[in-house]
Amino acid sequence: MNGDDTLEGSTTAGWRQFRARLADHVAAMDDDDLLLIEVEWQDDQEDGAAPYVQLCGWGDDQVRLEAVSNHYLAPAVRLDDEGEATLLALGYEAPSHGPEDGPDGGSANFYVDLDRGCADRAAEMAVRALRDVYGVVHPAFLDVGALTLPEPEVTEPGEEGEGPEVAYPGGRDHLQSLVDAALVPFLGHSPEHDEDGDIPVVLDSTVVFVRVLDEVPVVRMFALVVRDVEHPERAAFEVGVLNRDTRLVKFVWTGQSVMASVELPAWPFVGDQLRSALAMTIGVLDQVAPDLAVRLGGRTVIEASPEVGAAPAEDPEPERSSPYVAVLRVLHELDTESPGEVDPVLAAGLCEDDRDLILEVLSRATDREASWRVGLENALDEGDDDEAELCAEELERAVRLIALLRAALRRTVERQVEATRAAQHERSRRRGRRRRVPDPTLDEVDPGMWG
Repeated sequence: MNGDDTLEGSTTAGWRQFRARLADHVAAMDDDDLLLIEVEWQDDQEDGAAPYVQLCGWGDDQVRLEAVSNHYLAPAVRLDDEGEATLLALGYEAPSHGPEDGPDGGSANFYVDLDRGCADRAAEMAVRALRDVYGVVHPAFLDVGALTLPEPEVTEPGEEGEGPEVAYPGGRDHLQSLVDAALVPFLGHSPEHDEDGDIPVVLDSTVVFVRVLDEVPVVRMFALVVRDVEHPERAAFEVGVLNRDTRLVKFVWTGQSVMASVELPAWPFVGDQLRSALAMTIGVLDQVAPDLAVRLGGRTVIEASPEVGAAPAEDPEPERSSPYVAVLRVLHELDTESPGEVDPVLAAGLCEDDRDLILEVLSRATDREASWRVGLENALDEGDDDEAELCAEELERAVRLIALLRAALRRTVERQVEATRAAQHERSRRRGRRRRVPDPTLDEVDPGMWG
């Protein structure tokens, strides 16, 4: 696989192309030429500017590069001390005055004056400010003003002798329009969007959602594969096997459900690639979901929500539930709200001081602890920091719940022993206090009773 075919490779290539074109533009700037490059806001901002850099040619061979300062930035994107220090380390001068002060040869922004022959350095400093300081993930989501970016010729799909349709998206909205158009021949109609802006594609066993990301030119396809899992202790193992044996699709155990996702770099965007990836994803999920639901004792999305793409059953099966599932869910929620503060008395009360139920809940909690431990090891091996963080958090919670349930079990057993001892003592006391009927003496006999 070409390195540029991965998300990281596509992003690196995008910045490389952008930097090269910017350097060419700077080298050709004339006196008073101005180039403004700014972040495209997704929402209207009432106060302040979006992050930007600007370049101005002056004299015969000079160019000024400015990176916007907190004097102008909107509150939500203002620089912290580290961001300002990074700009200084890159070679920018600190702002010399505020917006209301008169010009002094400096700027209210971070700035640097360079010879136009240092166009490569100017381009590198601009890219580093946008990417490393202002957090722009990809140049596709910049308004580049007068800067022209290379764009391949876009051809219609299916033209004889031509390659597939190819385009470099000019922002999220442009990419969304490209995705919509590419899915028309796949769906047979114009895509419909849900309230989140995603495009749902209903399958036999689940629903795949197609989403255009906001921060980076990537199309994400994701689906809830199995829910209402009754055997969570098996989930980490099953997900690990799927990720080992399945290409492109990534499966994740969330602690309650199994999710699947595919991320497709879209710089450039190729409609044929999207349709092929979606078809492949559908094939994998339709094959995997039913069997996985059986192995985990769960349900597919269509089974759980028959109104989505399927007729409701005439006599639906009652929802499966067990006492230990309800207790474990309540304990999990309580510990999530107040970690480590649930006491054994409450835990025992939830189990109605039933020793057998506590033992069952403890067994399930131990299974969960083992599953999260395996999941953490797998995430660390794969370098998935987000998944590792989730697994570590849930593993810590499982360890707390195990200790809590053991304390609750000890309390319940001690109370039962005390109750047994008290009952035995009471029985012994009653046996030792039998009623004694005295024998009547002659003096106590009524003479009249003898006639």
